[in-house]
Amino acid sequence: MRKRDLHSHQEPDFFAEQELVLVYMARRLKDALAVEKLFDERGLEYALETGPYQSGLLFRSTKIGVFFYTTPREENRARALLLEHGFKVYDPGRNSL
Repeated sequence: MRKRDLHSHQEPDFFAEQELVLVYMARRLKDALAVEKLFDERGLEYALETGPYQSGLLFRSTKIGVFFYTTPREENRARALLLEHGFKVYDPGRNSL
């Protein structure tokens, strides 16, 4: 068994073979830091990574965002926390990267 960090942020390999669910994509650093703080304060286990996303309708551009992932076991809790604090959760049926 791996020793847990004092913080709940984990590297993606910490989760080994577990499925991870995308719950939030931060387009701004300010939002990424706020979500990271929220998840850490609440002890939610999550992973994050940076990656490209498409922005704009007429003038498409590629930007870099921060993607927040959690396990299916923590998904509902993560989504509830995000909504409670005014963040728009990632919805795979509506959002596209």
